[in-house]
Amino acid sequence: MDAKKIIMDLNYRIESADENDPERENAIRLRDRLLAKYGLHLEDLVEVRSRREFNKLSQKESAMVGQYFRRKLNIKYGEVPYNLTPYKYHHRATKFNCFIIIDLTDDEYRYHEKIVKNLVQIFRRKTRELEKKLREEAQRRRDAMEYAIYERAGILFPAGHSGDDGSSFGLREAMMAAHDLEDTVFPDLHIEQEFLKLAKEA
Repeated sequence: MDAKKIIMDLNYRIESADENDPERENAIRLRDRLLAKYGLHLEDLVEVRSRREFNKLSQKESAMVGQYFRRKLNIKYGEVPYNLTPYKYHHRATKFNCFIIIDLTDDEYRYHEKIVKNLVQIFRRKTRELEKKLREEAQRRRDAMEYAIYERAGILFPAGHSGDDGSSFGLREAMMAAHDLEDTVFPDLHIEQEFLKLAKEA
């Protein structure tokens, strides 16, 4: 049981209650008894907040950290007593030029700092993994499209090859490339169609 937190919550209710509330006096007496019991003073209940900085963040990471504090502390940007504020160094030639400023007590900082650090690390790791997969997928699609164009144009040389064995892409990419070329008429096929058209007209 955190006696100090209980007394702080009680004191908050006392301070926010109407002075004419009949229960307020009872609450004050209870608070004072608890203070005496645990050897505390009213000054000990004051939450001392210091300005904390979460820096070297990308713009998306900064937005995520800001969202974390807004959600976990149920606050808005600039709202007291936390004064949550996002900043950006415009003169820094790096994508990690954003940071978050927030006023936290020592206990709050110790609790949230570890979570935020882990959250940013997860975000970076998973984003890198996704970007790598997307680059590989894009390359496979380019290779599949190149092969499909060679094949449709009838210029595979030697027959069945495009200068690459096609192993960099699979059936999925090949089918997507074929779909993308459905409405494309290649020069040789265009000429053949013109010949057929002329033959029918003759």
